[in-house]
Amino acid sequence: MLRREVETGQLSHAYLFCGTRGTGKTTAAKILAKAVNCRSPRNGNPCNECDLCRGIDEGSILDVLEIDAASNNGVDNVREIREEVQYTPAVARYRVYIIDEVHMLSPGAFNALLKTLEEPPEHVIFILATTERHKIPATILSRCQCFEFVRIPAGEIVARLQQVARAEGFELEARAAELIARLSDGALRNALSLLEQCAALGNSVTQGMVMEIAGLSGREHLFEVSAAVAAKDGAQVLRAARELAASSQDLAQVTVELLTHFRDLLLCKTLPSPESMLDAPPDEHALLHARAQDMTAGDILSAIGALQQALDAMMRSTHRQVLLELALLGLTTPALDTTPAGLLARLERLERKMEQTVPPAPPAARAQAPVPPAAQPQQPVPQPRQQEEDAPPWEVLPQEAGRTPAPAQGAPERVPPAEQPSAKGQQPAQGAPAFWGDLLAQVEPSVAGFLSSAGAVMQGDVLVLTPGSKFAARMLQKESVRAEIAQKLSRVAGRPCSVAVGESPGAQAPQENPLFEQLATKIEALQQEEK
Repeated sequence: MLRREVETGQLSHAYLFCGTRGTGKTTAAKILAKAVNCRSPRNGNPCNECDLCRGIDEGSILDVLEIDAASNNGVDNVREIREEVQYTPAVARYRVYIIDEVHMLSPGAFNALLKTLEEPPEHVIFILATTERHKIPATILSRCQCFEFVRIPAGEIVARLQQVARAEGFELEARAAELIARLSDGALRNALSLLEQCAALGNSVTQGMVMEIAGLSGREHLFEVSAAVAAKDGAQVLRAARELAASSQDLAQVTVELLTHFRDLLLCKTLPSPESMLDAPPDEHALLHARAQDMTAGDILSAIGALQQALDAMMRSTHRQVLLELALLGLTTPALDTTPAGLLARLERLERKMEQTVPPAPPAARAQAPVPPAAQPQQPVPQPRQQEEDAPPWEVLPQEAGRTPAPAQGAPERVPPAEQPSAKGQQPAQGAPAFWGDLLAQVEPSVAGFLSSAGAVMQGDVLVLTPGSKFAARMLQKESVRAEIAQKLSRVAGRPCSVAVGESPGAQAPQENPLFEQLATKIEALQQEEK
């Protein structure tokens, strides 16, 4: 687009180049300044041979001025620009002002610059460059042509590094170029800077040389750490962390490498063909796929979150090895991992154990024929007794040995289940009702999980449930859960029914289940954290 504007002469008075560091914003601004002033441009590109092109490269053309807004961000600096733009160029066709890091200007300087951008002279072009577009006022953005500079792909960086190596007369190994491209994070300037440091050590740049300059350790240590995390081996992960600290110069860079390693594992875990997105060398792809099968997605996410927290803390602490060891140890000891991702991973593992231990629901039996509402026998719903005013309405207190408690005042006398009359002389069903399987299939899976282990007796139109665990008792205390069970029960039974909680003949005695207890504790903790 810029080449087309130069060819046609339809230039804008202000451009804004945005993007991450090291992607060529300032370089592109200088090329554009040469292109608009070149005496013999070629297809919109500068010839780099005329006196203006060479003068701009050397910095001797005063009509092209580069300003660093980080150190010239006051109102007075912008006022000087406003006074200078009134003068025509000395030797060039346009006066070009390149303002780098323009987001560093003060609010007053932005206001002073706005007036010039609103009514600029025809011989002036402003080229603004910034890494933080969100800090530019909207009034400035609306008067500029904005161009986004994205991260450069690793393949293009490798090709450029090889080209530079050939031009400079030294050898560059392919694996070394790939490692430099991966460490540069899409910034060609960082890649060239690292290549320059390596080239100063000899005429051949190897992968080991790059790792030494960058402060990295061998790739095998990354797989040792992930293997210890997958096996939940705290001793092994501490030994691997010690080896990383001993073989590396910068633990922060090692932590970044571990983050990239676990990111690759997450891609292998979630995507069918992630090879094009992996940062690891091609010969490690098979190892990554094999390691990803040994870990759950929750464990990998927990590792990424813990390492990111450790990396943030390393920027403010000198005990980097301790922070890395604590982060890795927390990944092997779930009780020490308090991050949200760690809690989710623990719940995921707990759910898998529950699926293996909870018995499957009985096969669905054929539902009873529905009874028309008009022909339904009306039976009183047994009311729970209350001994204290603050007792919850759902609690049915057990009878004390040798004594039958008196009914509450104003409430009908409770008849024992064995003596309770039913409509048309029918006796209550013994054990679970015939439509118990249909009821389990109708309710939510989370409800069916604990309901399948509860005792059940149908007494007329009332389903009396005996919790099989403390977790089931807690869930049945909720009015919404009992209402859902009653609604689905009425649907499968073909008549209005209600639900009561308590002891009844034929119901199983509550049994303790540690897995249910752990799940209940975690759910309550998460609910408290959300509040």
